[in-house]
Amino acid sequence: VPESVTVDIEKNAVTCSDDTFMHSFKPVFATLLNHKTLTLEVLEALGRLMNIVTVGQGVGHKCIEVLQTWREATKVGKGAWREGDEPLIATGLVSLFTHLPGGHIFVDKLTTTVIDLTNKLHTFKKLPSPSSPYILPLTVFLNKHPQACVDYFVARMGKTMYSEMFEAVLKLEEAKEVRAYLTSDEGTGKLMTAMLGIPLHLASLDGEADSDVDP
Repeated sequence: VPESVTVDIEKNAVTCSDDTFMHSFKPVFATLLNHKTLTLEVLEALGRLMNIVTVGQGVGHKCIEVLQTWREATKVGKGAWREGDEPLIATGLVSLFTHLPGGHIFVDKLTTTVIDLTNKLHTFKKLPSPSSPYILPLTVFLNKHPQACVDYFVARMGKTMYSEMFEAVLKLEEAKEVRAYLTSDEGTGKLMTAMLGIPLHLASLDGEADSDVDP
């Protein structure tokens, strides 16, 4: 086994560097590099592979790069998919982030990318559904990083595009851990601080002080 590869027999997992991953699974990764050769089957297979082989963050950065192509329908062009399935390929790419270790570093990049792609969804023809297919896999990803998710959106509550996306995420069943953290004492404190501009414990003290004042 190369030094760049670590095998965990108990967990049935293999960890390798990005370079080793790209070299060992070159045919699969070559497909990822050329977006026009991507299919849902290839992306599902890559996801299963990433469940067994733990890769570095380079794969995530490459997925973000490929996703940028979907910002313009004309750049996506014709590929190995059926016409109208273009957004489904991008959805498969978003799903891969769930399998990345240390994926919380992609909360910002992936969220802003999904917001952008959702706004450009209307540029594609023959869509199977008018609703954004990207939000569900984004939610599954964010649910693995509930604190990072809440921190991210709470800090951007003043911007409509982020508040609307956060609302869409919270409505999904797959956001269970995000909702649990948001409604925890810690999460609620952060939300109240963002909304009121003062820490929650200070707001509580103000309330206690008011209650001590005789009418």
